[in-house]
Amino acid sequence: DGPLDTLIGTSTESAIEENATKVVLQFGPSKKLGDVKVVPNPYRGDVDYTDDRGFEGSAKFWTEGARVVWFIDLPKRATIRIFTIMGEVITSIEHNDEYRSIVGLPVGQEEFKLFSESGKPLASGVYVYRIQAGDFIATQKLVVMR
Repeated sequence: DGPLDTLIGTSTESAIEENATKVVLQFGPSKKLGDVKVVPNPYRGDVDYTDDRGFEGSAKFWTEGARVVWFIDLPKRATIRIFTIMGEVITSIEHNDEYRSIVGLPVGQEEFKLFSESGKPLASGVYVYRIQAGDFIATQKLVVMR
């Protein structure tokens, strides 16, 4: 028999899950008013945002009505307005950390279920959101890709 040029032995590499740590980010009230963000942005309809603690909850119970983006790092009180690119109002959301705390919801964040005030789902497109807290105003874009 000839010489062996391959050695087969047990692997010394750890399993991929062995050192994995799940991190669930908690967002709090913004310390700087300019830190407000919306996540995920862009919102993509072809991405699965459902896991055991994902943006859209558990895949087992997911429905089309569960599509959601989160406004994070909000000041303690703010008004969020979402518009079409042409300036038509889609919806308004009043954010109040004191109320959220009383009812057991996390502070510094609000969800937007990607529906207009009239109950119609948002189409793919670019939307504008405006956050107002006292004299502070931030205007940014939100992209939805269905």
